[in-house]
Amino acid sequence: MKVSLHFELPQDNDEFFQCISGENYSSAFSELDEELRRVHKYNSTFLIDLISDEYPDVVNDEKVREIFEHLAFKLRGAISDIKDEAGVL
Repeated sequence: MKVSLHFELPQDNDEFFQCISGENYSSAFSELDEELRRVHKYNSTFLIDLISDEYPDVVNDEKVREIFEHLAFKLRGAISDIKDEAGVL
């Protein structure tokens, strides 16, 4: 099977770059999903590290860690839904 995509450039420039960047978007989603998995499953500090400079008090706050762990779980579900809707494996 062969598939051809045709674009009228420069009018379809945005659509063209979305098509040729699809693999990069998929990789980025997978990497983010893996980081969130680590937060949820292994208590990774990924999310806390993102804000520790602005909010140094949260680093040792168990309630914040619990909230971030729950947030990571919810975000992983949202990423899964987006990937399913897009037909991404």
